[in-house]
Amino acid sequence: MSEVTPEEQPEVDVNKLQEQMAKMQEQLEQATSSKDRVLDESKNWKKKFTELKGQVDERESADLEKRKEYQTLLEREREKSANLENRIKGMEKKSQKQDLNFKVASLCPDAHDVADVIGSLDHTLMGFDDEGNIIGIEDAVNKSREAKPYLFKKETATTVGGRPSAIKNEPVPFSKKSAAEQDAELIELLKQG
Repeated sequence: MSEVTPEEQPEVDVNKLQEQMAKMQEQLEQATSSKDRVLDESKNWKKKFTELKGQVDERESADLEKRKEYQTLLEREREKSANLENRIKGMEKKSQKQDLNFKVASLCPDAHDVADVIGSLDHTLMGFDDEGNIIGIEDAVNKSREAKPYLFKKETATTVGGRPSAIKNEPVPFSKKSAAEQDAELIELLKQG
């Protein structure tokens, strides 16, 4: 092999090389600067994202708590409403029962015990109209009167002044006499007559 002499070596332009190196150095500095700028922006965006995510999480948590509160309040109100409806239904039943008692008492002044008459009524004959009034009670009372006459006081025929008279067996008015005085009067009447 032969050695290359300095004259045979291609000439290298040092200035050109230095310019190229300066350009490359400048490009490297720009790239490094761009990289640093991008990293700083990335850090800033990450910080903003973290802050916004924290705010969103707080709002979602607050909304969830409010929803839970509203759900609890809604459940309480539903429970109160159901309790009120049950109380109203109970009061309506009580009112209907009292209405039944009054109507039976007014239709059966001759009953020995109104409660017994009410217990003997055929409830299939009775019902309620659209306004909640009891209907069919007269038929039920009449059927009970026919089926169980022993629940009612009977009319008795007695003689007054020698003539028969139909006197209803009505309650005796209150007497201020003691029981002993009334018994003595009754014994006296029996002795006389």
